Amino acid sequence: FYIVSLLLIFAIMGSFPLQLFVVSDTGEEWLFRVYPHLERNRFWVTNAFRTALVLFICIMAVTIPNFGLLMAIVGSVGGCTLQWLFPISFVLKVYYWELSVLKRAQYIFYL
Repeated sequence: FYIVSLLLIFAIMGSFPLQLFVVSDTGEEWLFRVYPHLERNRFWVTNAFRTALVLFICIMAVTIPNFGLLMAIVGSVGGCTLQWLFPISFVLKVYYWELSVLKRAQYIFYL
């Protein structure tokens, strides 16, 4: 049982930076676009932003009761969106005028 728990901890520690990269990269781009004077201290500002982000996530995980249930809801909603709504939306956006009226109606009904 302890080995499984340790392996799970290592898996989370390995995947957490990958999941956080998109959020931190987008946030840093916004930060330097809105506050251009921070550009000269980019190294320190970037590290402070990432540290604050990780601390915020840790505090959220500790203070929210049943955090696993919250993450399950977020994951299921996000998974459904990625698997069902986005592909149909992309097909409608790209091929709208090439699709028959019946096919368009079918895709719109699915949405």
